[in-house]
Formats: sequence, C-alpha cells, structure tokens
Amino acid sequence: MESRQNFLVKESCKNIEKIVDNIIEILNLLKHTDKSMEVAAAQVLCCKQKMIEIKKYIIAIFKNILELKYLYKYSSKSKEVNFNIEKEFARLLKKEFNYE
Repeated sequence: MESRQNFLVKESCKNIEKIVDNIIEILNLLKHTDKSMEVAAAQVLCCKQKMIEIKKYIIAIFKNILELKYLYKYSSKSKEVNFNIEKEFARLLKKEFNYE
C-alpha cells in the first residue's frame, strides 16, 4: 500500500509540473503583443488548448488525492471496505466545484 501511495504522490507531482509548464507557456505566448491579428488569434487558441490540458492535470491530481485519502483512511482497518473511487470523485467535483 505504501508503494501505491508513493506512486500517487509522484504522479501528482508530475501533474503539478505539467500545469506549471503550461502556465509558463501561456504567459510566454501572451507577453508578445506586437503580433499580427492572425498570430494573436493562433496564440489565443494555443492558450485555450493549454488551459484544457491544465484542467486535465488538475482533475488527475484530485483523483490521486482522493485515492490517497482512501488509502490513508482505510489502511489500519481490517474489514472489507466498499469504495468506488469514480463515484466518490464525481461527488467531490459536484460538491466542491458544482461540476457534473
């Protein structure tokens, strides 16, 4: 179980690094304002794509955190636990972010 926890933490760290990289790319794209309209439009589209990627990584981090919470919560209990991570994740998104 500890190796699973380590894996989840490493995955979360990788996703955070990807988020930071995407944010840096967005900022670099947006700092050049002396471009033509076509180039600016392409940069906006690229920024939108990067933001979609960021959203994907954030969702992955939340899933990892939820699974870590589950592993921590039930690590010391010997009885069988019924835990549907997808259902719990959907509940978390709906509760915390009004997202369905």
